[in-house]
Amino acid sequence: MTRDRIVPALLWAVAILFVGAIVHIVSILILPGIAPNDAFTRVAAASVPGTVQFLPRAVSRQNSVPFRDPAVASAICRYDLQQGPLRIVAVVTDSAFVAVSFHTRFGLPFYGLSDRASDDGKLEVVLLSASQLDKVEAGDSEDGPVREVRVTSPTTEGFVQFDILPRVGGYPAAEQALKSVSCKIERNL
Repeated sequence: MTRDRIVPALLWAVAILFVGAIVHIVSILILPGIAPNDAFTRVAAASVPGTVQFLPRAVSRQNSVPFRDPAVASAICRYDLQQGPLRIVAVVTDSAFVAVSFHTRFGLPFYGLSDRASDDGKLEVVLLSASQLDKVEAGDSEDGPVREVRVTSPTTEGFVQFDILPRVGGYPAAEQALKSVSCKIERNL
């Protein structure tokens, strides 16, 4: 091949790689929004907003939620902030590690906390929209402390995932600790 043919061939190869890379990146970014069986769709089919739904124990690779640890007890709570803010309460002890993660309608995590955020053995979180947060803060007293963690959601719908790993006692202890978790929609804002 002569130099006159190599340069155009290399330019075509670079152009094809560039277009392929752009198409690949765009498809990866668009796919979560158009996937028909995303995490929220599965959560919505299995739960009602404002209720804790326990997930089955991870014992095989055929679970509905992949890559889960079989020693961890998990639950979800779907939220719809158009119905009102979501209040989450969990009793926290030294016998288990508690992790709470907040996810948007598209399954993207936007906030997370652990049992270290508890106050006197109780983890209390209120999930709100930006307008609901403004209303709640307007009603706060200036000299009274706020006892709960307030989290603002970027979307009106989504889900909260609870994971509990026992320090002692195995999976039954984790399941028992998970029963102390509650979430409910506060309609009287």
